[in-house]
Amino acid sequence: PAPGGSGGAPRVRAFISGFAYPNAVIHITLRGIPFGDTFEEEATAASDGSFSKSFLTSPYGLYTFIISTKDTDGSSSTRKGIQFEFQRGGASLYKDKIILPPTVKTERSVIAWGDDIAVSGNTVPNTGVLVEVDGTSYETKSDESGAYRLLINSARFAPGSKVSVRVRSAMISEFGNDYSISKTITLSATSVPKADLNADGAVNIKDFSVFVANPVDMNGDGAVNSADLSIFLRAFI
Repeated sequence: PAPGGSGGAPRVRAFISGFAYPNAVIHITLRGIPFGDTFEEEATAASDGSFSKSFLTSPYGLYTFIISTKDTDGSSSTRKGIQFEFQRGGASLYKDKIILPPTVKTERSVIAWGDDIAVSGNTVPNTGVLVEVDGTSYETKSDESGAYRLLINSARFAPGSKVSVRVRSAMISEFGNDYSISKTITLSATSVPKADLNADGAVNIKDFSVFVANPVDMNGDGAVNSADLSIFLRAFI
């Protein structure tokens, strides 16, 4: 049953609740399909990641809930969409235990083959997290703040390849467990991945052409000089 008012109070026609990340501001849109009215609300998640929001509107027809948020680091979730058809005199909408997909960050987009792939982000606190790298899943757990981090050695993948990383919560929801935004990491065959200027997994004449046109601060000292050229040439050779 949907929550509702009593006496002369307006009836709540739409209610939604679930879990995101602690203290996250959640943007919820109720939008008619294809060109109906749009209603927008915001909710702030509690310290355990839970949130809820009521709409006091009386929509009619096919609508979709669109839910999105960012974690405290500013990383965005993928948008969660749920459709519902409102009928005159019919039941109100009540959606419970929506689970927003985790956020995901990778420390570098290009790493040397054999180094660890560092994956981190935020999700519901103290829950299982499934990190998928090129179709293989690895499991970790978020801490009480909702943060998770996992290191996966890249030596199990082919040098010079590009691997896709995405994450989802291990919590069970009748509305499905959506994946995070997908990240792509290049596993450079060189020991100096910064020299792979076009991020194709190898250091070759193409990278040399890029370096000649736009020299790069290879050693991070704030200047571009012969020392950077020396580092690049060692990787190129």
